[in-house]
Amino acid sequence: MAAFSFDIVMEQVRNLEAIKDILADLLVIDCHAHIGPHSRYFVPNDGIDGIIAAMDSIGVDKVGINALSALEGEVVDGNTATARAMMQYPDRIIGHCCINPNYPETVESETLRCFEQLGMRMLKFHSAWHKTPPEHARYRPAVEYCAARRIPLLTHLTDYIGGLPGYASLAREYPQMPFIIAHATAPNAIDAIIEVCAGVENMFFDTTGYPKYNRSIERLVEGCGEDRVLFGSDIAWLNLAHEIGPILFAEISDTAKEKLLGRNFQAILEGITL
Repeated sequence: MAAFSFDIVMEQVRNLEAIKDILADLLVIDCHAHIGPHSRYFVPNDGIDGIIAAMDSIGVDKVGINALSALEGEVVDGNTATARAMMQYPDRIIGHCCINPNYPETVESETLRCFEQLGMRMLKFHSAWHKTPPEHARYRPAVEYCAARRIPLLTHLTDYIGGLPGYASLAREYPQMPFIIAHATAPNAIDAIIEVCAGVENMFFDTTGYPKYNRSIERLVEGCGEDRVLFGSDIAWLNLAHEIGPILFAEISDTAKEKLLGRNFQAILEGITL
């Protein structure tokens, strides 16, 4: 097989089938996606079949997902919905275990259920929706369980800037645990992320962000390193093609693109010691 080069992207991309052909021989993992309805926002085509169809249309191999209902408050039922998606597509889905500190009686039990019974491989909380700082004690049973097993945490900033010191402090406290900051290419966050988090080696950054702006991927790679940036789409909220395009067209090396698209996240998953 001829050596792969992203140079062909500019010449050949005309439609989704062309993108699929380009990505066919690469590992592509989307670390950040959602299924199911949200209580306040319309999310089109939010079922797992729709997400798999979108992945197949482009050439995405695997996706990390959670049910939006689990993030909002229906923790047990939402995590069960994620588990059903995992059972439906066992080779494609990486489940996020969602916890909510506003329901402290469920934090420890759901952590154990999700990882030891349901086979999930990521922890997810949303401190903005939970209105709880990341370092709060009610998150700790889940964080400590996952830190001991090198299970990654994917989380949202409370306000994209103000919460960064709290996450950086938590990451320093648990250096063996990968901490993934969602929406790291958001225009009002990227400079602060580089300033506060780039020096914390177990912090990683997913590429979901809206709107994308010029050189956002390049800035994140230059500021944090090509080994610490992960592809995320936020599908079904956002369009998968729109979110993968900035990586394909970024002015970074082919090796860096391959790392962002899947190899970096695969290395995190391989480090889990469950």
